[in-house]
Amino acid sequence: EVKDVTSKVIPEPLSFTVRPGEVVGLAGLKGAGRTEIFNVLFGIDPARSGEIRLDRKKLRVRQPCDAIRGGIFLVPENRHTQGLSLMHSVYDNSLLPLLPTLSKKRFFIDDRQGAQIVQEIIETMQVKTPGSDIAISKLSGGNQQKIVIAKAITARPNILIFDEPTQGIDVGARAEIYGLLEKLRADGKSIILISSETEEIQGTCDRTIVMRS
Repeated sequence: EVKDVTSKVIPEPLSFTVRPGEVVGLAGLKGAGRTEIFNVLFGIDPARSGEIRLDRKKLRVRQPCDAIRGGIFLVPENRHTQGLSLMHSVYDNSLLPLLPTLSKKRFFIDDRQGAQIVQEIIETMQVKTPGSDIAISKLSGGNQQKIVIAKAITARPNILIFDEPTQGIDVGARAEIYGLLEKLRADGKSIILISSETEEIQGTCDRTIVMRS
């Protein structure tokens, strides 16, 4: 539940709810305020007033790590600048949200467990890659996006925020992502989806909030 939330870029109080197993769409033109809402929910632009509640418990989200700990994860619009570290490997990118749980004695990563997790991601998400050690910049846009989404899922959030998840990828990869959204919905996850494409909103979402100004 988002109740009367404002931020430095959201001057008027904003309220909406998302239920378990529901996909809520945020539709509207670029600049209408869609991404600004996501930035508040994920702690990129902290709220100035209002409340964010998950399962009736108030969340204090001042930065992204607070959101992740609270059960919220963002799949950002720009995978190159926000979703991935292009100079690093498929392995490194896949495990970024899991580093605290994979750390041994605070400084060392359990690479054996990490390798198993990354291999499961590659197989489950059907990522086409020569191996997990290849730089992620070498993958196609669709396969890069699968890793961005896999990172979010492996963090085990209750709320998944997707900002233009099918932008700039081919038809086949789009179909796979739509199938994944349906599976997440069936698993009881709450999904908030931004899209500039009316057909995508109509074909994917249970409810739609239209943003303006």
